[in-house]
Amino acid sequence: MSNIQCDSLFPQKVWRTDLDLNCSSIKQYVINLEKKDQTGSNRSNVNGWQSKSLDPGQVDNKDINKMLESIIHKVNTCASTNNMPELKISNYWFNINRKGGMNASHTHPRSVLSGAFYINSNEKDGEIIFERGDNAQCYLPDGLNNGNFYTSVTYVYPPKINRLYIFGSWMTHWVRPNTTNSDRISLSFNTHVA
Repeated sequence: MSNIQCDSLFPQKVWRTDLDLNCSSIKQYVINLEKKDQTGSNRSNVNGWQSKSLDPGQVDNKDINKMLESIIHKVNTCASTNNMPELKISNYWFNINRKGGMNASHTHPRSVLSGAFYINSNEKDGEIIFERGDNAQCYLPDGLNNGNFYTSVTYVYPPKINRLYIFGSWMTHWVRPNTTNSDRISLSFNTHVA
Protein backbone atom coordinates (compact mmCIF):
# COMPACT_ATOMS: atom_id res chain seq x y z
CA MET A 1 0.00 0.00 0.00
CA SER A 2 1.43 3.41 -0.94
CA ASN A 3 1.31 6.58 1.12
CA ILE A 4 -0.75 9.48 -0.11
CA GLN A 5 1.22 12.69 -0.62
CA CYS A 6 -0.44 16.09 -0.23
CA ASP A 7 0.82 19.50 -1.33
CA SER A 8 -0.71 22.77 -0.18
CA LEU A 9 -0.73 24.80 -3.36
CA PHE A 10 -0.78 28.58 -3.32
CA PRO A 11 -1.41 29.02 0.41
CA GLN A 12 -2.81 32.36 1.55
CA LYS A 13 -1.18 33.86 4.63
CA VAL A 14 -2.30 36.60 6.97
CA TRP A 15 0.25 37.60 9.57
CA ARG A 16 -0.80 39.47 12.70
CA THR A 17 1.13 41.12 15.47
CA ASP A 18 0.59 43.81 18.08
CA LEU A 19 2.83 46.87 18.02
CA ASP A 20 3.62 49.12 20.97
CA LEU A 21 2.95 52.57 19.53
CA ASN A 22 1.45 55.83 20.78
CA CYS A 23 -1.90 55.44 19.02
CA SER A 24 -3.39 58.48 20.81
CA SER A 25 -0.86 60.76 19.14
CA ILE A 26 -1.31 59.05 15.76
CA LYS A 27 -5.11 59.31 16.10
CA GLN A 28 -4.84 63.06 16.70
CA TYR A 29 -2.57 63.41 13.66
CA VAL A 30 -5.14 61.63 11.46
CA ILE A 31 -8.03 63.74 12.78
CA ASN A 32 -6.05 66.91 12.02
CA LEU A 33 -5.17 65.56 8.57
CA GLU A 34 -8.86 65.09 7.81
CA LYS A 35 -9.62 68.65 8.98
CA LYS A 36 -7.04 69.98 6.48
CA ASP A 37 -8.40 67.85 3.60
CA GLN A 38 -12.03 66.87 4.17
CA THR A 39 -12.42 65.59 0.61
CA GLY A 40 -9.53 63.13 0.91
CA SER A 41 -9.60 60.23 -1.52
CA ASN A 42 -11.98 57.41 -2.28
CA ARG A 43 -10.51 53.96 -2.87
CA SER A 44 -12.63 51.38 -1.08
CA ASN A 45 -14.19 53.52 1.63
CA VAL A 46 -17.98 53.77 1.85
CA ASN A 47 -19.53 56.45 4.10
CA GLY A 48 -16.15 57.28 5.57
CA TRP A 49 -12.96 59.23 4.85
CA GLN A 50 -9.64 58.18 3.36
CA SER A 51 -6.59 60.41 3.15
CA LYS A 52 -4.81 60.94 -0.11
CA SER A 53 -1.96 58.50 -0.74
CA LEU A 54 1.19 59.40 1.19
CA ASP A 55 4.79 58.45 0.48
CA PRO A 56 7.20 57.32 3.22
CA GLY A 57 9.25 60.29 4.37
CA GLN A 58 6.55 62.73 3.28
CA VAL A 59 5.32 63.34 6.84
CA ASP A 60 7.53 65.03 9.42
CA ASN A 61 6.05 63.45 12.56
CA LYS A 62 8.04 61.21 14.89
CA ASP A 63 5.09 58.97 15.83
CA ILE A 64 4.06 58.44 12.20
CA ASN A 65 7.65 57.69 11.19
CA LYS A 66 8.09 55.29 14.13
CA MET A 67 4.88 53.54 13.07
CA LEU A 68 6.11 53.16 9.47
CA GLU A 69 9.51 51.88 10.66
CA SER A 70 7.82 49.31 12.94
CA ILE A 71 5.54 48.18 10.14
CA ILE A 72 8.25 47.71 7.53
CA HIS A 73 10.37 45.78 10.05
CA LYS A 74 7.44 43.37 10.59
CA VAL A 75 6.73 43.20 6.83
CA ASN A 76 10.32 42.19 6.12
CA THR A 77 10.25 39.59 8.89
CA CYS A 78 7.25 38.02 7.11
CA ALA A 79 8.87 38.36 3.68
CA SER A 80 12.17 36.79 4.75
CA THR A 81 10.46 33.75 6.32
CA ASN A 82 8.87 33.11 2.92
CA ASN A 83 11.99 33.56 0.76
CA MET A 84 10.81 36.92 -0.54
CA PRO A 85 13.15 39.85 -1.21
CA GLU A 86 13.38 42.87 1.07
CA LEU A 87 10.37 45.14 0.69
CA LYS A 88 9.69 48.79 1.38
CA ILE A 89 6.48 50.75 1.81
CA SER A 90 5.50 52.31 -1.51
CA ASN A 91 2.51 54.27 -0.23
CA TYR A 92 0.09 54.46 2.68
CA TRP A 93 -3.15 56.19 3.63
CA PHE A 94 -5.41 56.63 6.63
CA ASN A 95 -9.05 55.57 6.95
CA ILE A 96 -11.71 56.95 9.27
CA ASN A 97 -14.94 54.98 9.46
CA ARG A 98 -17.56 56.63 11.60
CA LYS A 99 -20.91 54.99 12.32
CA GLY A 100 -22.03 53.29 9.09
CA GLY A 101 -18.58 53.57 7.47
CA MET A 102 -16.95 50.51 5.90
CA ASN A 103 -14.51 49.41 3.22
CA ALA A 104 -15.89 47.58 0.19
CA SER A 105 -14.34 44.38 -1.16
CA HIS A 106 -10.98 45.08 -2.82
CA THR A 107 -7.37 44.03 -3.45
CA HIS A 108 -4.16 46.09 -3.67
CA PRO A 109 -2.82 45.97 -7.26
CA ARG A 110 0.86 46.74 -8.00
CA SER A 111 1.90 45.70 -4.50
CA VAL A 112 3.56 42.60 -3.01
CA LEU A 113 2.37 42.62 0.61
CA SER A 114 -0.20 45.02 1.99
CA GLY A 115 -1.57 45.60 5.43
CA ALA A 116 -3.85 47.30 7.90
CA PHE A 117 -2.85 48.83 11.24
CA TYR A 118 -5.57 49.78 13.73
CA ILE A 119 -5.13 53.15 15.45
CA ASN A 120 -8.58 53.43 17.07
CA SER A 121 -11.31 50.81 17.12
CA ASN A 122 -13.87 48.81 19.02
CA GLU A 123 -12.69 45.18 18.93
CA LYS A 124 -16.22 43.85 18.67
CA ASP A 125 -17.20 45.84 15.61
CA GLY A 126 -16.02 46.40 12.03
CA GLU A 127 -13.94 43.28 11.49
CA ILE A 128 -11.68 42.79 8.48
CA ILE A 129 -12.82 39.83 6.38
CA PHE A 130 -10.69 37.88 3.90
CA GLU A 131 -12.33 35.91 1.10
CA ARG A 132 -11.12 32.89 -0.82
CA GLY A 133 -10.08 33.64 -4.36
CA ASP A 134 -10.68 30.24 -5.93
CA ASN A 135 -14.51 30.07 -6.03
CA ALA A 136 -14.54 27.05 -3.70
CA GLN A 137 -17.92 28.22 -2.38
CA CYS A 138 -19.37 27.16 -5.75
CA TYR A 139 -18.25 23.57 -5.19
CA LEU A 140 -18.40 22.91 -1.46
CA PRO A 141 -21.74 21.58 -0.21
CA ASP A 142 -23.80 23.80 2.10
CA GLY A 143 -22.92 23.35 5.76
CA LEU A 144 -19.35 22.28 5.07
CA ASN A 145 -17.91 25.70 5.95
CA ASN A 146 -16.73 24.53 9.36
CA GLY A 147 -13.80 26.88 9.72
CA ASN A 148 -10.87 24.73 8.70
CA PHE A 149 -8.16 25.78 6.27
CA TYR A 150 -9.48 23.63 3.46
CA THR A 151 -13.23 24.38 3.55
CA SER A 152 -13.54 27.96 4.86
CA VAL A 153 -14.62 30.57 2.33
CA THR A 154 -14.02 33.61 4.58
CA TYR A 155 -11.94 34.40 7.64
CA VAL A 156 -12.65 37.22 10.08
CA TYR A 157 -10.18 39.22 12.21
CA PRO A 158 -11.01 41.80 14.91
CA PRO A 159 -9.91 45.45 14.64
CA LYS A 160 -7.79 45.67 17.79
CA ILE A 161 -5.92 48.90 18.62
CA ASN A 162 -2.18 48.55 17.88
CA ARG A 163 -2.85 45.38 15.82
CA LEU A 164 -1.09 44.98 12.49
CA TYR A 165 -2.31 42.60 9.76
CA ILE A 166 -0.03 41.82 6.80
CA PHE A 167 -1.27 39.87 3.78
CA GLY A 168 -0.68 39.15 0.12
CA SER A 169 -1.86 42.18 -1.85
CA TRP A 170 -3.89 39.90 -4.16
CA MET A 171 -6.10 38.70 -1.29
CA THR A 172 -9.65 40.00 -1.55
CA HIS A 173 -10.82 41.61 1.68
CA TRP A 174 -13.35 44.07 3.07
CA VAL A 175 -14.28 45.68 6.36
CA ARG A 176 -17.70 45.40 8.01
CA PRO A 177 -19.59 48.62 8.79
CA ASN A 178 -18.88 50.44 12.01
CA THR A 179 -22.08 50.22 14.08
CA THR A 180 -20.72 52.18 17.06
CA ASN A 181 -20.41 55.89 17.78
CA SER A 182 -16.63 55.53 18.11
CA ASP A 183 -14.48 56.32 15.06
CA ARG A 184 -12.55 53.37 13.63
CA ILE A 185 -9.21 54.75 12.43
CA SER A 186 -6.68 52.65 10.55
CA LEU A 187 -3.68 52.88 8.28
CA SER A 188 -3.45 50.87 5.04
CA PHE A 189 -0.25 50.38 3.08
CA ASN A 190 1.33 48.80 0.02
CA THR A 191 4.88 47.54 -0.55
CA HIS A 192 7.25 46.86 -3.41
CA VAL A 193 10.70 45.30 -3.76
CA ALA A 194 13.37 47.52 -2.16
